[in-house]
Amino acid sequence: MSRGRKGEQTEAALKDAARRVLERKGYFNTTITDITAEAGRSHGSFHHYFASKDELLIALTAEHAVNLCGQIDPEEHAQGLHTWVGMRAHVREFWRAFRDHQAVSVAIFQAAMISDDFARRWRDVNAHNIEVLADHLRVSQAAGHLPHLDPRLAAAALAAMWSQFCLLWNNPALRPVGVSQDPELAIDTLARLALSGISGQQPSAEP
Repeated sequence: MSRGRKGEQTEAALKDAARRVLERKGYFNTTITDITAEAGRSHGSFHHYFASKDELLIALTAEHAVNLCGQIDPEEHAQGLHTWVGMRAHVREFWRAFRDHQAVSVAIFQAAMISDDFARRWRDVNAHNIEVLADHLRVSQAAGHLPHLDPRLAAAALAAMWSQFCLLWNNPALRPVGVSQDPELAIDTLARLALSGISGQQPSAEP
C-alpha cells in the first residue's frame, strides 16, 4: 500500500471514529484520546492530520455542507418546490443529510455557542443550504409560480424550520414528548407546512 493511500485511510478512520464518539458523548465531552482509541490509531497520528479537535470538526463540517441537499432525484427536482412531489423530495433529502450527519450537526451547533469561529462556520453551512433552496425556488418562479416570494428570505425560513426540527427529532434526548416516531410522517408534515406556507394554500396533490 502506498504511503498516500495509507494516509487517506488513517484520516478517514479518524473522521469516522470522531463521528461515532461525538454521537455518544457530544462535542464538549469528546477528547482526542477518545477519537484515537475508537479509531485504533496512535495519539501522534491524529496530530499528523489535525492540529486539534476543533480542526477535525471543521473538516467534518465541510463534508456535511457538501452532502446537504445533494442527492435529490432529478425528476423530482424538476417538479419544482411549488409542487408536492418537488417539495417532499427536498424535505426528504434535507432530512437524510441531517440524519446521516446528526452527530456533526449537533457538534457544530454546540461549538458555535462558545466560539465565534464556529458560529461563522455554522452560518456558512446554513448559507449553503439557503442558497440551494433559493436557487430551486427561482426555478419555480421562472416557470411562473410563487411570484410573491423573496427566494432568499423564503429559503432562509425553510432552512431554519427544517434544520431545527431535524436536529430535535433525530435526537431522542431532545425529541419533544409525545411526538410521532415515524420519520415518513415527520417528513410529510414538514413538506405540508412548507408547501402551504410558500404557496398560501394546502397541497392539492398528495399521495
